[in-house]
Amino acid sequence: MLPVGIAIAVAAGVATTPHRGARRSGQEPGHGAARLSAQPLGLLAPEATAAGQVRLRWSGIPQADSYVVSLLDGELDPLKTLGSSRTPELAVDPADFPHAPGDRPLWWMVVALREGQIIARSDAGPLRLP
Repeated sequence: MLPVGIAIAVAAGVATTPHRGARRSGQEPGHGAARLSAQPLGLLAPEATAAGQVRLRWSGIPQADSYVVSLLDGELDPLKTLGSSRTPELAVDPADFPHAPGDRPLWWMVVALREGQIIARSDAGPLRLP
């Protein structure tokens, strides 16, 4: 479970993603889409684990001491925080992936933290479960 202060900060950052910061992978940066860190967080393809979980992986950055992974709907509105990790991967139970309203596709993004402060965000990427 995330400390309350970090959860609030991440939720505030994710809640603004459709207009301020996150964008779909492959889109050109728009107004307000500047990265907080010059080093990008690249999302890697989800993969199945032997335990039946889904492993989400991304390229980490050395300055980060933790990461928070969020699930977004097709409009890039936040659905839920999937969890946090100190390494650039997170194993998630498939039951944690709700069906998006109207069966719209799901998207995911990662926020890198250092001492509880957001230092980088990934673009939002489509979540295709293995």
